[in-house]
Amino acid sequence: MNRHPQEIKTAIAKLERNLNTCVPYSCFGNDNKKSILVMLDVIKNNRSSVWINSTYLSISEMFHELPDNATWQSAMDAREWLDSQFQIEELLFKEVEISCSKLLQNFLINH
Repeated sequence: MNRHPQEIKTAIAKLERNLNTCVPYSCFGNDNKKSILVMLDVIKNNRSSVWINSTYLSISEMFHELPDNATWQSAMDAREWLDSQFQIEELLFKEVEISCSKLLQNFLINH
């Protein structure tokens, strides 16, 4: 089952917002913003699994059942979302939480 065009539009808006508010890197050092850009590309262009594999996997990774490749995994997650396997909220990264007062406090301490 494929997503309705309005669901896709909403998902793109949520991912674009998350791109601006997410923690830049995961605890494993993966670039969250790059992952979001990959997901946006897959969703906007309705990329197939074959396209994703040929674009994001090296030849040696293609022979692994579950390659350790964060970019590929992000692309596959977006493809699976398009195939209605889960909700878009499951793809979003944690957002940076900093208040204006905390930002000002840190600025004053450091200057």
